[in-house]
Amino acid sequence: MPSPIGLETLAAAFPSLAFESPADGVLELVIAHEGRQNSATEAMHRDLAHVWRAIDADEGVRAVLVRGAGEQTASGSGDTRPTNAAELNVGSFGTPCVT
Repeated sequence: MPSPIGLETLAAAFPSLAFESPADGVLELVIAHEGRQNSATEAMHRDLAHVWRAIDADEGVRAVLVRGAGEQTASGSGDTRPTNAAELNVGSFGTPCVT
């Protein structure tokens, strides 16, 4: 049986991001910035730079889905540029990730 995902641990370590687990082994990383089309704040960029190692180390995570809160995905860094994988700092992340 796989380990449960450490949602509380991730939420405490990366407070600018939200985390959900819709199914066993699946982690949803939610970018939420209400009223700003889910644009990434400085704190979100800082957390996104470090969250991937923590997720990779979590034995309960088999796949990650990155999404924006509500109907909006994400608009980038406080402007209207789309957020891309490079801005999310996915890099050499070892767990399958869908954005």
